[in-house]
Amino acid sequence: MECGAEWRIQSNGHNRAYALTTRTHRVLIMACCITIPGAISSAYAVDDAYAQFNTQSIMQILDDTGAIRNMLDVGRPDTGGTDSQMLEQILDDTGAIRLALGIGDDTGADSGSIFDLFGSIFAAEESDSEKITRVLADTGAIRDALDVGKPASGSEPQILAQVLADTGAIRQELDGRSPVGTSGGIPTLKPVSAAFDGQGGYYALEVTSGIATYAVDDRTYTIVAAFYDGGVQIIDVSDPAAPAPVSAVFDDTDGFEALYRPVHVDVFDHGGSAHAIVSGDSGIQIIDVRDPAVPVPVSAIFDDTDGFEALAGAWRLDVFEKGDRTYAAVAARGDNAVQIMDVSNPAAPVPASAIFDDTGGFEALADPISVAAFNVGIRIYLAVTAYDDSGVQIIDVTDPAAPVPASAIFDDTGGFEALAGASAVEIVNAAGRTYAAVTGREDNGIQIIDVTNPAFPAPASAIFDEKDGFEALASSGDMAVFGAGDGTYIIASSWDNDAVQIIDVTDPTSPGRASSAFHGWWGYEALFEPFNVETFETAGRTYAMVGSATRLNEETYTGVQIIDVTNPAFPSPVSAVFDGSAGPGGFGALDGAHHVHTYEMDGSTYAVVTAYADNGVQIIDVTDPASPVPVSAVYDEKDGFGVLSGPEGLDVFAVGDRVYAIVAANIDDGVQIIDITDPASPVPVSTAIDHIANLPWGFNGLEGATDVEVFWNGGRAYAAVTADWDDSVQIIDVTDPASPQPVSIARNEEGGFEGLNGADGVTVFMSGGRTYAMVTGYSWSLQIIDLTDPASPEPVSVASGGKGGFEALRNAQGMDIFESGARTYAIVTGPDDSGIQIADITDPARPIPVSAVFDGEGGYEALLYPYDVKVYREGDGIYAVVSANYEDGIQLIDVTDPASPVPIDAAFDDAGGFTALARPMYLDFFEMGGRTYAVVASQGERYPDVATDGDGGIQIIDVSAGDMPR
Repeated sequence: MECGAEWRIQSNGHNRAYALTTRTHRVLIMACCITIPGAISSAYAVDDAYAQFNTQSIMQILDDTGAIRNMLDVGRPDTGGTDSQMLEQILDDTGAIRLALGIGDDTGADSGSIFDLFGSIFAAEESDSEKITRVLADTGAIRDALDVGKPASGSEPQILAQVLADTGAIRQELDGRSPVGTSGGIPTLKPVSAAFDGQGGYYALEVTSGIATYAVDDRTYTIVAAFYDGGVQIIDVSDPAAPAPVSAVFDDTDGFEALYRPVHVDVFDHGGSAHAIVSGDSGIQIIDVRDPAVPVPVSAIFDDTDGFEALAGAWRLDVFEKGDRTYAAVAARGDNAVQIMDVSNPAAPVPASAIFDDTGGFEALADPISVAAFNVGIRIYLAVTAYDDSGVQIIDVTDPAAPVPASAIFDDTGGFEALAGASAVEIVNAAGRTYAAVTGREDNGIQIIDVTNPAFPAPASAIFDEKDGFEALASSGDMAVFGAGDGTYIIASSWDNDAVQIIDVTDPTSPGRASSAFHGWWGYEALFEPFNVETFETAGRTYAMVGSATRLNEETYTGVQIIDVTNPAFPSPVSAVFDGSAGPGGFGALDGAHHVHTYEMDGSTYAVVTAYADNGVQIIDVTDPASPVPVSAVYDEKDGFGVLSGPEGLDVFAVGDRVYAIVAANIDDGVQIIDITDPASPVPVSTAIDHIANLPWGFNGLEGATDVEVFWNGGRAYAAVTADWDDSVQIIDVTDPASPQPVSIARNEEGGFEGLNGADGVTVFMSGGRTYAMVTGYSWSLQIIDLTDPASPEPVSVASGGKGGFEALRNAQGMDIFESGARTYAIVTGPDDSGIQIADITDPARPIPVSAVFDGEGGYEALLYPYDVKVYREGDGIYAVVSANYEDGIQLIDVTDPASPVPIDAAFDDAGGFTALARPMYLDFFEMGGRTYAVVASQGERYPDVATDGDGGIQIIDVSAGDMPR
């Protein structure tokens, strides 16, 4: 294997998971208003690393252009192949997109059909460089037509990176356009979603025993049976890189009666509604899952009840149709039997027949494990595996009420070699013939059987672990069949290998090894003792879901691994979720949620949250505001993170092509810098701790580090860190995030600084070409500092509560800067005043009080101990959102006229759909689909240095104008 190919195996999973490793040149940091253009490498260099970057970039561009074509409903031929072939497909894509949008093509492309264009491109024999240049012309024209701004493309080596920026922007623009017009109006507060510490995660995944997928309203869901949990977990896998838990139901709860030790699950349609049928030790449970968020029990069936006589130890099942009726065939291990039932009316299933081993000619049903239905001509058959018989029973169920044995086969008889411990069975159709593939668990192999003539099944082939290149078939268990290109493949789980094996069965008589994947290698996190596997398609790609036990931090959990198998030769790990884990798949670091920052990367929006009580940082994907998805969580003194005790303030910034979070840790008296370029894998980069550097000034102003903001000056990045115990602001050079350097300290009662006692919040702003910081603190004051020369901070002015007309600055905390007309204003929270102060800071040396409002006066309902405030624009108006810590609420204010602020709306915890506003702290905004959302970090019911019983969380609120589509 070539080095480049091997590298792609390692990296493709991350590429598909977040599209970050390939597109980090284009990062929009919304919180800091920083746009990073340009490329991270030459598009034409021959160095291996550059070649690898090119391949990943081309794959992502191909993904973008394909998605854009789908949006425009423009047909597309198959994709794939070499880099050059993928570039040809991209050229075909961009040409077709131009045609669909009515954009003239000045690149010389054929104006005929997209398929003619495709053919002409293949014949052109252009170099890759020429192809990329033509693509750039196409994407530039498309961006112009869509009125999507485009930065300068830079030098020739940056063209590929610019194309990535183009396709990403075009895709986002088209995705955000809606045929529904907006009505404007005054903004209101609308709850969208909430996520809680230890909640909203995965609660029904312990020993996943069955997986099935289904689609509802253009979204894809997976329903998982959890044997030990006695429940079912439903997961939204529409974005396989960010699976989101939707709901979970459990036995003996909310009307569910037959979910004790569930084993298998299938989904069938009834009257246009999706229904899940779950088998288990106690019987059969049928569930209406048309609304995945609210599964409804429909019926429960038990052995020896209402005519059902073969459901003891119900194991796997399959659903089939006969005429206009729907039937389920269930393998019952305890009865050595198969129960056939009519589920045409899911609310009232009816027994059709029961088949028992050694009765009526049935001879291979001892310990039946799995069942699969198939058709031959007009007749319907079942293939049933029998573990104890090491065989397969084939049954004619054309008349479900009168099943007939067709044949039986056994291991080591008639040429069958891999049926010992027969377990899973899947049907494969190839070249006009029908085959059954059966895993032989004790043979560590798979037997493929020709069942075209069910009365005379014939061995087609057999494969075994550690033979002919197969390396992951030890204790082979479950499998699934899928198509890729012109081929047919099987993905099989291997319990003893902690792996999955992908097999090419395009020719079932000569199966070939396609690839394999092992737990703990190349990003696979959840393949330890895999049990079951299912495949599904979304957005033109094919994925496998594997349920398994999983080792994490020397603990064993149960989880689900999602794998991209679109290219079966190079399967890629996409994501993993774990039962009860504080890591991926759960909101594990939100207890005492304190500060929040949002940022955008490659079309996805993320929220970074500090959790004081958890001593950690949680990263959440909020791209779909209604379904926030936990991405990762890091904790103090774990995985190299050493300064996260009592994390409070944070900021997000970019240096070069990488994105970082800097966190102020109050208890650790320092800051932690984290690389969050890949949100799924935060990496500790460096720390700065009070009193450790023997340099001029040193890090001597970080005791009780509270808040931090990053700013740029003279081409260098600096962090301003407030420290409430040091009564100071520490300036740190973070241009090299791996080696932060102390620059200067502004300390209270030194050098003219009078308003830094208990320094708390900090905001940096520009005025008249100079850089200023505004600092709030316990001294009831607002200190403005000139940071134009970061090495020599200078005091500019102080505004104090109760003096000079300032009425609401006691214990000043949160603040924001906004412009109205030609003037600049600061809006500041005064918790001890339960009020908000607005000041004119157009001249930073002379802040002027403009207005103040207070809780319980003039219509203000949610200003009791206001903590943070942020300003946004909607239409021609300017609005502020305020978090009221003691009121468990949010106040919305119109500040278009700063001298006359007007209360617009208020929201409170546990009222009107708001569920995560207990003690709200800091907040931030992001935009998605033309709408504005506030994300609020709520610490929970008690002060964050006390355990909050999991009440810490985030509340996402739609703050756009009323009557607009959510």
